[in-house]
Amino acid sequence: MRKKSTAEDTAQPSTRTEPPLFVIRANERRSTLSSLIEVIRYREVMRSFASRNLRLKYKQASLGFLWAVLQPLAFVGIFTVLFSRIAHLSVGRGVPYAAFSMSVVIPWQFVANATSLASVALLAESGTVRKVYFPKETAVLGVVMSSMVDLTIGILLLLAVSPFLGAHLGMNLLFLPMLMVSIVLPVIAVSLPFAALYVHYRDMRFALPLVIQLWMYASPVVYPLTKVPQHWRLTYAFLDPVAGQLYGYFRVVAVGAPPDWKLLGASLFSGCVILWIGHAVFRRLQPRFADVI
Repeated sequence: MRKKSTAEDTAQPSTRTEPPLFVIRANERRSTLSSLIEVIRYREVMRSFASRNLRLKYKQASLGFLWAVLQPLAFVGIFTVLFSRIAHLSVGRGVPYAAFSMSVVIPWQFVANATSLASVALLAESGTVRKVYFPKETAVLGVVMSSMVDLTIGILLLLAVSPFLGAHLGMNLLFLPMLMVSIVLPVIAVSLPFAALYVHYRDMRFALPLVIQLWMYASPVVYPLTKVPQHWRLTYAFLDPVAGQLYGYFRVVAVGAPPDWKLLGASLFSGCVILWIGHAVFRRLQPRFADVI
């Protein structure tokens, strides 16, 4: 016979414990410092993105990592024929144009490719962005990390080929690791706002290639920075966050001299300013990523 529940039984408190509730506030504004700390905490996620992007990049390519060698060589050949043989553009300091082009094309290829891929990183990870919480900056930084592999391969190619093109290699090559690290800063600074804008505005698929193409011609890639008048060089390096680094590659590899610290410092300062502004744009647009992606 079924026992009727009494008021005393009903009044007894439940012994079940509710699971903890984790709330993500979409309108929360984080500071740059707190975002950096969170990215460091999720560094394994960033490494996972980097490893997967590297595998997918060359997964179905027959030549694989060989493309990291063929692309800069093709650009150096084209630039040498067009700007040295036809346009008769000289570099000076006894450096052949081919040696100059080789020293700057490889780091510029890293800037262009890393920026292009990192800007679409959030869109490529749209399923993960909608379902899983993680600092969204890690997706962008993971792509930049994977692109560093191509830059490393390119630097090895640069050291192997440059002497045959007339470059003056010497002890100043010790500055190359510093230049490799310094050129990552402007890439991250530009990629963060571009990635956020790419999620909200699909017109970026047309704007981004144009911006990178114009950026190349505005940077000392097809012409040496020595062609810029002396009194404008510091301003030029400040306006272009990669100018000082590219000129540093030219001086270290092709000329055999140390980087121009004043111009390098101006470009690094410019990169820090762009990074601060770019991350502010990223944080402002981040709360609606999962809704619009």
